[in-house]
Amino acid sequence: MAGGETAYAPARPLERINCHDILQGPARQDRARNMATRDGPARTEVYGEFQKIMEAEERAASGVSVLAMVNRAEELAAVSAHSVKAVTDGQENGAGII
Repeated sequence: MAGGETAYAPARPLERINCHDILQGPARQDRARNMATRDGPARTEVYGEFQKIMEAEERAASGVSVLAMVNRAEELAAVSAHSVKAVTDGQENGAGII
């Protein structure tokens, strides 16, 4: 469909896919493989620091499921729609009539 949005069909339930899974996609794997440094003592130091960063990222990202992100997005959309409706309809929004 020309001009349509890209869509994906997950292979697992959304609660079983976490953000770390997504961050580990093919492009990320290619970047990690192609990270070149000069052979020497600094290489071990550089790779060690990157390893710490990737472990911290994994801990943070593994705790957030795609389902949680979908739920947050829906909540934000609902709040946003409510705010717009309050302004366009001239209804009270908690602070008085707009």
